[in-house]
Parts: sequence; structure tokens; C-alpha cells
Amino acid sequence: MSTDIITGVRQAVQDFVAPEIRQLRGDISALDTRIFAFEKVMEARFSEMNAKYDARFSELNGRFGEANARFNEMNTSSMKRIPSSTPS
Repeated sequence: MSTDIITGVRQAVQDFVAPEIRQLRGDISALDTRIFAFEKVMEARFSEMNAKYDARFSELNGRFGEANARFNEMNTSSMKRIPSSTPS
């Protein structure tokens, strides 16, 4: 009798639960594939964005360097024109 109950429960699991579990595994696998694809797209976009910003910051850094050099040159030339004061 208890063997019949165990067999019945086992059959119920196989008939009702197992197909649902297989369906869930398939859904999870599909989601995993979509998430992986989305991750790759986002990585590519962030890499592209980082490259653009790196190039822009490099350009700005060069401009600031040029401006700094001009200010240093102006400072040096203006210091040459100012007579040095000597204490009396």
C-alpha cells in the first residue's frame, strides 16, 4: 500500500512538477542569454563613451598646457620689464 502511495506521488511529480521545472529552466536560460547580450551591448557603449571622453580630456589637457605655457611666458617677460627695487 505505501509503495502505491510513493509511486502515485512520484508519478504526480513527474506529470505536473517536472514539466514546469523544465519550462522554468528554459525561461531562465533564455533570460541568461538576453542578459549576456545586453551586457555586451552596454560594455561596448561604455567603452565607446570612455574613448570619446578620454580623447576630449586629452585635448583639453593639451590646451591647458598651452595656456599655462603662455601665462608663464607672459609672467617671465613682464618680470624682465619691471626694474628690480633696491633698498636705499
